[in-house]
Amino acid sequence: MQTIKNKNGSVRFREQIWINGRCIKSPSFERKTDARAWKTSQASNLQKRKSLGEDNKYSEKVLFCDYARIWLEEIVKVDRTPKTYRGYESILRVHLYPFFKGKTLNEITEADGRRLLIKLRESDYTGKGINNIMMVLKAILNRAVKEMYLMRSPMMGISKQKENLKTDAFWTKMEIQQFLLANKNHSLYPLFLVALHTGMRMGELCGLCFDRIDFQRNEIAVTRIRDKDGHRDTTKTGIKRVIPMIPIVRAMLLELFKRNNGNKFVFLEEKMKPVDYGHLYRDFNKAQKKAG
Repeated sequence: MQTIKNKNGSVRFREQIWINGRCIKSPSFERKTDARAWKTSQASNLQKRKSLGEDNKYSEKVLFCDYARIWLEEIVKVDRTPKTYRGYESILRVHLYPFFKGKTLNEITEADGRRLLIKLRESDYTGKGINNIMMVLKAILNRAVKEMYLMRSPMMGISKQKENLKTDAFWTKMEIQQFLLANKNHSLYPLFLVALHTGMRMGELCGLCFDRIDFQRNEIAVTRIRDKDGHRDTTKTGIKRVIPMIPIVRAMLLELFKRNNGNKFVFLEEKMKPVDYGHLYRDFNKAQKKAG
């Protein structure tokens, strides 16, 4: 058993187990009994896998890049949204594939993870950006542990980076009035007004249909989004929520209901087509500049 003495005077303990000639170290524990329990558990699991003929996975030389591609296509693409898939694919292509090129899963060490951290910091990535990249790496290695290609993840000892805390900036009542007055003739004025009085997200506004507006109860049910991946029954958080309509919002939505000629979407552009999600943020920025 290894005894680790920290700078603050505390002591932690670590055990190890050998598999196919390779030393696997445990996490560090505060108590010796926990370290011994880890070793006993791992030895029991190893014996069980040997009896099932599954222990040979630990010695397989599976390239990280090959395994990550399979994880991306068979796990992420199936279980996550298209937007998440694109984000993970970009992180792999730009950062992880080049960094771990030619390395097998069982060759990756904690030191590799720390070198990657240093590289990202030197490239001026923010704490949040670094955490996103490391989160993908950890997810892949944790999956490899689950599928018994690794005994434990080599990234267990790497903590999240501190993220810069930004102060939220809210418009004042005067600024809201200034914005709406300056854009009262804008084709997206109804969308701007509802956004400012409900807090709905871009995709939720673009995907809002009249069947989710209850004029009797004065409620909007938020259950859908529409973005560049299409119109679908989900929200960013995956949770339905109900927003009460204040009188100005109810009046605007009722007016749209009467003049939209049976179109199921609430917010339309000048040619009676649903608002273009890809242009909405740009249009909003232009409207802000117009209002000063």
